Amino acid sequence: MTTEVATANGEVVKVRLVKGKPVADIDALRKYHREYYHLNKQECECEHCKTKFTSQSALVRHQRRNQKCALQRARTELEMLRNGQVTKISETDV
Repeated sequence: MTTEVATANGEVVKVRLVKGKPVADIDALRKYHREYYHLNKQECECEHCKTKFTSQSALVRHQRRNQKCALQRARTELEMLRNGQVTKISETDV
């Protein structure tokens, strides 16, 4: 059994009902999220290595995983500690 439901962007999608509960169509969900994030993308720049990214999530992933950027960030923090500009080192997931 299926029913139609209106989404946030005004699109109507068909939803299956399993045991009386709605189960969304996976392809429709993927399409909705792809369109939503495509519309809301904003260009970001890493403050340490000045690399530009097309989305905030790409920037966060870069800051967590990129070893060159982490090394550059550590060098910057070390210089700031030596100059007395910072008294606490940032905590990052390693």
